[in-house]
Amino acid sequence: MSTPVWRQLRWNLVLICILLAVMLVAIVVAITTTRKSEQVIDQTIQNLESIAELKENNLSLWLEDSKTMLRLFLSEPARADKFKALASATLLPDQDTPSLETERESLNQLLHDAVESQDSFKEIFFYNSDGYIVAGSNPATVGKIVTRQPYFADSLARDLVQTPYYAMGTNELTMFVTRSLVDDQSGQTAGVLAGRLDLTEMERIMTEREGLGKTGETYLVSPESNYLVTPSRFKDEDYVLTRAYHSEGIDQALHGVQGSGTYLSYRHPPQPVIGVYRWVDELQVALLAERSKAEVQDPYVQARNLSIFLAFVSALAAFAVGLFSAIHMFGSQPAQFK
Repeated sequence: MSTPVWRQLRWNLVLICILLAVMLVAIVVAITTTRKSEQVIDQTIQNLESIAELKENNLSLWLEDSKTMLRLFLSEPARADKFKALASATLLPDQDTPSLETERESLNQLLHDAVESQDSFKEIFFYNSDGYIVAGSNPATVGKIVTRQPYFADSLARDLVQTPYYAMGTNELTMFVTRSLVDDQSGQTAGVLAGRLDLTEMERIMTEREGLGKTGETYLVSPESNYLVTPSRFKDEDYVLTRAYHSEGIDQALHGVQGSGTYLSYRHPPQPVIGVYRWVDELQVALLAERSKAEVQDPYVQARNLSIFLAFVSALAAFAVGLFSAIHMFGSQPAQFK
């Protein structure tokens, strides 16, 4: 009567060898791949944090250059006095005299020349404390009232960087920097010089993708209805600016939280991303830097698959060694457990 295979010593030794080899390799592969995955994510987050910090610094420098230009424009006392005088005159009734109009045209030309000589602003204008535009680089704006604009009230109290917003009735993103002029006698604000920024440089800073791989992007989101402030790199896929976008990173950053992690992106359908997010107080927007998790982990996945393949080869080798030992070390007569 033949002995069942499962009671034959040689085959038990073969099985034990295979199980030990597979278990050891499986443990090593699990530990190695887990640590590698964590290292890849940590390194990506560190890289994204550096990129986000660089973008924020570049935005700050861009804004500072714009504010400096307005400050320098009003740094000449004689020029500042002319704007103050025009602002005061327009607050009084029956002051629309030929001499006043001549002064206005002179200041219009000054503002026009200032806009033409730089790339920061699309237009610059000056309004009095009643919100009446008394001079501008574009004469068509003179006489308009800005009291309903979001920057008006705060601009009378302090120099202001207005959060980017969409002008009513348009899809054009608008952003202003203002500088107030104080009347020396009353100590009150006589008028405000306002510059409408050219946002080309801001978009260039945020759409620059060095260090972001194939799928990475950096972008800004406004607290106004969660609109995108700068274009998405997926704009060719109908990702329009004037639509609300949400993700864990966006929502956290708009609540003033600075952090990082893995979460689903704003895309439709959502895609897992590794992201860094923060609130930029100077601009009053959320800044995010993200990369596709799939792209980041692709090298790790390849290494994991290779490790699994090697584990399988090792198991086969262990089986071969065990089989050889069972056949040649114990002879042709099967041993059995008593």
